[in-house]
Amino acid sequence: MPAVITGMHAWWARRRAACTRGPQRRPTKTPVTVRYDPEVVAYFNGTGACCQTRMQDVLCEWVPRRGSA
Repeated sequence: MPAVITGMHAWWARRRAACTRGPQRRPTKTPVTVRYDPEVVAYFNGTGACCQTRMQDVLCEWVPRRGSA
């Protein structure tokens, strides 16, 4: 049994090391809390994984068209 436990510990250690983030290539984003209508959330969640990235992409396209605040 101890060999199995040791093997699991080694596996988790390798897994944790693989998930560690490296240095950022782009500037760090600012964390914010935002509230969306349920329909908006349902739409983006229905488009698959990475819905927050798609929300970011949509906003990044919209901002230049909008002009100055």
